[in-house]
Amino acid sequence: MIKLFTTLFLLFLLPLSSWAQQNYLVFFKDKDNSTFSISQPEEFLTQRSITRRQNQGIAITERDLPVNSTYTQELITQGAKIIYTSKWLNAAIIETDVTTLAAIEALPFVDKQQGLTFNSNYAQHSDKSAIAALETENNGGIYATIPYNILDIKEQEGVEEDYGVSATQNLMIGIDAMHDAGYHGEGMVVAVLDAGFQNVNRLSLFSELDIAGTYDFVYHEESVFEDNSHGRNVLAALAGYSPGNLIGGAYKATYYLFKTEDVRSESPLEEVYWVIGAERADSLGVDVVQTSLGYNTFDKSEYDYQHSDLDGKTALISQGANWAAEVGMLIVTSAGNSGNDSWQKITAPADSEKVLTVGAVDGNENYARFSSLGYNANGTVKPDLMAMGQSAVVWTNSDTPTTGNGTSYSAPILCGLATGFWQANPSLTNFEIIEALQHSGKGYNNPTTKMGYGIPHFDRAQNYLATGLEGEGIKNQVSIYPNPLSEDGRLHIRFGEDKLNKDIQIAVTDITGRQILNQHIEIKNLECDLNFNEQLNKGLYLLSIIDAGQKQVLKFIKN
Repeated sequence: MIKLFTTLFLLFLLPLSSWAQQNYLVFFKDKDNSTFSISQPEEFLTQRSITRRQNQGIAITERDLPVNSTYTQELITQGAKIIYTSKWLNAAIIETDVTTLAAIEALPFVDKQQGLTFNSNYAQHSDKSAIAALETENNGGIYATIPYNILDIKEQEGVEEDYGVSATQNLMIGIDAMHDAGYHGEGMVVAVLDAGFQNVNRLSLFSELDIAGTYDFVYHEESVFEDNSHGRNVLAALAGYSPGNLIGGAYKATYYLFKTEDVRSESPLEEVYWVIGAERADSLGVDVVQTSLGYNTFDKSEYDYQHSDLDGKTALISQGANWAAEVGMLIVTSAGNSGNDSWQKITAPADSEKVLTVGAVDGNENYARFSSLGYNANGTVKPDLMAMGQSAVVWTNSDTPTTGNGTSYSAPILCGLATGFWQANPSLTNFEIIEALQHSGKGYNNPTTKMGYGIPHFDRAQNYLATGLEGEGIKNQVSIYPNPLSEDGRLHIRFGEDKLNKDIQIAVTDITGRQILNQHIEIKNLECDLNFNEQLNKGLYLLSIIDAGQKQVLKFIKN
């Protein structure tokens, strides 16, 4: 008995952390002997994802391959629990103790590991939340209900949509002009990564919204409609539709709603959830990712980022945003709400050079003092652009409009513009969309750390295209309308001036690659019609204009 007691006593002297189950990110050295191949991408990417890459000339690489299942199985054999895998990070989130972790680190295919959580017990740290509210009375709170200013009705004369109290935020950046031109997000697919979308499935504002899928990466379940109102407000500013109250810029797009933020704590684990969420968005063929999250401090201070880390490649989430942009998705993110506190600067992933970072102004186009400051650590202009984030119109659980403050709202408002603008100019790449919108900013010639390139506008961005991306110009682009297709199946094509008197190949395929039309025509007139009558089913279609090996691809839809 004495010997047994002594053994137990020594065990209790061991550090408790050696038994505690914690989350770690285990990186692998390679993807050798993978069962997948980049020559057969349809095994791990949807056709829509493959097509998005093809349209932008983006190659499928080893980074796109899933993690080697042999490696993950060995981690399980060692005693670890696999939470998720990340193909872009070539890593697995595991739950294990430090003893098992040491054995895993010794495996020949393991490169390194990184701690993700402080411990298995979640602490409340609202001051460090990635969606932290502005808490001063003067600034209001992200969830605050405060009076909104009724827009002078004269400002809406000639505008087709009844924007109600959301008119100021929409007219400021030309969403009315975009809608009047027929672009509401049709045919575009958007993923919103946030902290939850409370009651979106019940509120009238979203009753007509096309939600293609949802997933909660925190609780490992499909539903995202129970937990947090932040994502609901973000989605309202982007895609809500209630004439006379609130109309978002891209209310006719298709949406995926992913919960990646865990408001119970703040840890790098949430950054990895975001990366994995972006990977899923990529594989589903998403065009635009909107996220109003930002990270700089955590529950465990050793994970904190410094200003010098805001280089667009240090933070895990910024790395993920870069990779998401590199596969052709347009990433729109909030700058952060730290302009009025000791941090002041933007947060990750807003520091990435490859994303569209959005700050906040008030209804009079003045800088909102809570909006985080740029530039990033490398001197890249951040924020990129500004939209209305002070007294922005969002939505309540009572199914009525309200207002809130934060770049959390200016970002989705501008995302609505970016989505419709890309719909209007589908032959552009994601980076060309950012470039055109930057050039449309009122302060493009004099960017500042507060305002970036300033407030953009749909018409100014279109005019910039007319004078040219890198000098090429829209005069040599092909445009199509109406989009969606007219009821009689007519599609009008206007060719660029460089096509005149040339023999041009025209091809139309559906999103699966099935060919609908393939013919050669000699361009004697810059405008012509294609009539599909009843031969097209509802869905998204690709129109390819091929001239001497140069291909321009435009998207249109049939409702």
